[in-house]
Parts: sequence; C-alpha cells; structure tokens
Amino acid sequence: DDLPKFKQPPRLTDPGDHAVGRKAPPVSSGEFNPYQGQRFDAKSAAVGKNLGPDGKYESTTEKQLQQLQSQQAKLEKSLHKPLQDRELSASLPNSTSSTTSSVAVSDRMDIDGPSDGSLLASRMKKMEQERKQREEGGFTTKAMRDLQKMKKQKIYSHVQLRIQFPDGSALEAKFLPKETVETVKQVVLSSLVLEAFDFDLYVAPPRRQLELTKTLESEGLVPAAKVIVSWRLNRAPTKEAPVGSFLKPELFRNQGTTQSFPAAQPVVPTKKAAVPKKASGGGATKEPKQSREDALLRRMMGGKGGLGRSGDSKSTRKDDKGGSGGKPKWFNR
Repeated sequence: DDLPKFKQPPRLTDPGDHAVGRKAPPVSSGEFNPYQGQRFDAKSAAVGKNLGPDGKYESTTEKQLQQLQSQQAKLEKSLHKPLQDRELSASLPNSTSSTTSSVAVSDRMDIDGPSDGSLLASRMKKMEQERKQREEGGFTTKAMRDLQKMKKQKIYSHVQLRIQFPDGSALEAKFLPKETVETVKQVVLSSLVLEAFDFDLYVAPPRRQLELTKTLESEGLVPAAKVIVSWRLNRAPTKEAPVGSFLKPELFRNQGTTQSFPAAQPVVPTKKAAVPKKASGGGATKEPKQSREDALLRRMMGGKGGLGRSGDSKSTRKDDKGGSGGKPKWFNR
C-alpha cells in the first residue's frame, strides 16, 4: 500500500531520440558545413548568411591541373598516332644473349656515365626523399598531389615490350600506351603457329598477373618492359618441341632489325640548357649528355650507345694511358 501508483511513460514521437523523448529539431541551414567554403567578413554579417564560393568554384591549383591535363591530351594526340608497323620480331635464347650482352667487360669500362648500380641507388634515394616529403610535408589536397605528379609526367610515343617465353625465346613489338593488355595478347596469339595455344601474361618481380582490360599505362609498362608468358594447362607446346618452334618462322627474319626507342616529351616544357660557347682555340664543343632515364632505357633494351657511350672513348683511354710509344706518361724515361 506504501508503493506509489504506476504511471505510463510518455510515448516517443521519434524512435531514434531516446534521450529526450521528443522529435529532434531539423538541422538549420546556417549550421557549419566543413565540406563547403565559408566566408566570414562584414558583408556576410550584414546580409546574415554565408556568401562563400558556390559549387562551381575552382581553386588556382585546380585550374593549373586542368591546364596541364589539356596539355597532356594535346601531346597524346600528336604522339600517339596509329601504328602502321609494330616492328614485330622474334629471337632465340642464344641470339638474345649475344645481342643484349654484346658489351664486353673492357668495353663497359669505356662507357662514360653512371653504371646501372649507381642509377638504381639514385632511384632508391629519390623514392626515399619522396616518402619523407609525403610524411613530413604536411596536409595536401588531392588536386595538389595530382598537380605535382602531372608536372613530372612524360608522354611517350609508344611502348616497347619484350615478351619472354618459358623456353627462352622472345618476341619484341611496340604498342601504344593507351592500348590494353588484351591487344598485346592478341598480337602474341597471331604470332603463334597454332591457335590452340593459350597463356597468361605477368611481370616479375614480384609476380603480378596483368589484367586484360587495363591499359599498358595503368599497368606500369611505359615506356618499356619485359612481359613473361605463362602457358595454361593442356594449352602449351610439348616439351619435346624445339626452342621457338611455336613461333612463325618469318618472325625470326626480322631479328636483326633495329628497334625504335620511345620518344619522350614532358608535359611541362623544361628550360633548354645553354649551349656552351666554342673555345677560342677552335676546340670542339661538348655534346649534352643523355638523360639518365633514356640511358637506362637504351641499356635495358640492348642498345650499345646507352649511358653516354661515344665512339672516341677507347681512343681517349689510350691517350690517357700513354703517348705514341705506348708507354704511360708517368713512366720515367
């Protein structure tokens, strides 16, 4: 009898509002929105509302990015012309090794320029600096990151691919950066003697299978790369078959043809280096050195003129070692 009488609790008008027991008020239009540009000045206070930028507002960074994107589209239109000849050629393991490794040890000492190891070390150092810059550089928007990437980007005339088969034979051809991996597979299939063969394409290391729907540019195969063929089960040549017998014989006739290296053009034009003046004594002017990227590309594709190699390098070494008599200059007579 001492207990109070039970009272029915009030009914909630909004099931989501359990704390107050009433419907939450609507969000006012003047509430701060972090995803919308705000403007706080005397004019906005006098009007009583936000006079910030509208939805069509574009920052300076976005405008610069759009200009570079239009410049990139123009360069791609001028450089990426339909290929009349893919320069398709096949090679055997022995001929391939003699072509790519034709530079002897003594000849490599004559090469004027950085070695592959130094180029790789500089590349790793650059990647480490970029990583530190991303971590310590503070807040950046997507437009700012895309703008920095666009300023360093280059447009290449074509992509030089070397398709390596499991038996050591190889197939070389050129493609456009916007072509898909499916196009590469169709070109390889057209080079085989039997249509029953089937395979997958991947790059290594690390092993990563290429998707047929993606472009060569999105797969990171620009400007040149080596793609490896992996035969599918029961769709491969027999183990007893001779090396390279699954390729059309006429492709081996183009083995000695010189492959054209991709021509590069930066999206942002670089300032031309000043041409050194001719010496007063009538000496020859020094030729500008090739860029490291072009030199590494020529070395990777088997070119003999890569890394600033010149025809007078051997004679220069001989002159440094000794005079006309064949004795070195430091030899005491």
